[in-house]
Amino acid sequence: MARKSLSEVLAESNAFFVDNTTGIITPLLLRTWINDLIVAIRPAYGLLRQPNAGQTVGTVYEPLVFATGELSVITDYVLSPNTGSAVRTEAGITVIDFNAQVTGPNNQDCSVTLFKNGVATPVSSTARLTGSGEYQTLYIGASAAGTGNDTYQIQVKTTGNLALTFRDCLFLLKSEPAWSIV
Repeated sequence: MARKSLSEVLAESNAFFVDNTTGIITPLLLRTWINDLIVAIRPAYGLLRQPNAGQTVGTVYEPLVFATGELSVITDYVLSPNTGSAVRTEAGITVIDFNAQVTGPNNQDCSVTLFKNGVATPVSSTARLTGSGEYQTLYIGASAAGTGNDTYQIQVKTTGNLALTFRDCLFLLKSEPAWSIV
């Protein structure tokens, strides 16, 4: 069932629940409206996860690959871990958090950028690698308005063709009902 906006649920309420002087409010109408309300206000998320993996990264942005994906009961997202992408199928505000630890050769930079619909956004994070297995943190926090079927992706690049090790990578996209398009 598609998520309805709060305005749509309010319109349903006004249409379904006229003064019940003739007995036209049925249990089915009430149940349908309650279900629509619960779906409208329930948060949803999509999570891409990479616990620990190596990836060779060049000087041009490329997708960060993830191992697994998880969805909430309300499925506003379609996840593709092998391409590092998440599609938000519904319109609204998406809250985005990305966090990872990375290690690689000394005195090299590793940068991650949030892409939306194949275009780099200004939201990025860069870590200076220190070598010898020391991990550096990459973090992105953002929110983005969308009209539905928007693709979000974390892409990575370095200052050379480098073998990197990522651990504890989490790419979380959340649909917050309070931030939904009303």
